[in-house]
Amino acid sequence: AAVTGAQVIVTNIATNQVRQVETNSAGSYTVPFLVPGRYKLESRVQGFKVAVATDRTLQVGDVLRVDFTLEL
Repeated sequence: AAVTGAQVIVTNIATNQVRQVETNSAGSYTVPFLVPGRYKLESRVQGFKVAVATDRTLQVGDVLRVDFTLEL
C-alpha cells in the first residue's frame, strides 16, 4: 500500500548536498533539478524502519524511479 507523508531524503554522495521531499496521497514523490551524480536515498516514516537505497547513479536526461519497501 502507498504511504502518504513519508519523508524522502536524497543525498548527493560527492557533495553531501541534501534534498528532502514528502510522498503525496498516492505515495509518489518527485525531486526535480538534481545534478548528475551518485545518490543515496532514504525513506522515513514514523512506525517503520528507515529504508535506504544506496549508490544510485543519475545521468543527464535520466528519470530515476526508486520504490521503497517499508518494514514495521
